[in-house]
Amino acid sequence: MKVDSAFACGDHAVAMWKFTATQTESYGAHHYRFPVVVEGLTIISVKNGRVVRWSDYYDRMTSRRVGLASFFKKWIEY
Repeated sequence: MKVDSAFACGDHAVAMWKFTATQTESYGAHHYRFPVVVEGLTIISVKNGRVVRWSDYYDRMTSRRVGLASFFKKWIEY
């Protein structure tokens, strides 16, 4: 996970991040590795030194499709 940018104001903080990983899936006797890329935003609120609210926002379906599309791009023939 890499934090691209962060901002804090008062009791709130915002971080834009990007998570990259590889997921292995089995199809019969074959194992395939798929790249996974998720970009998102985390917003937290702090009160008296404690996190009182934490929210993560990302588009899970788009992130998964982008990763899978890049893996299969070479296999598509028209």
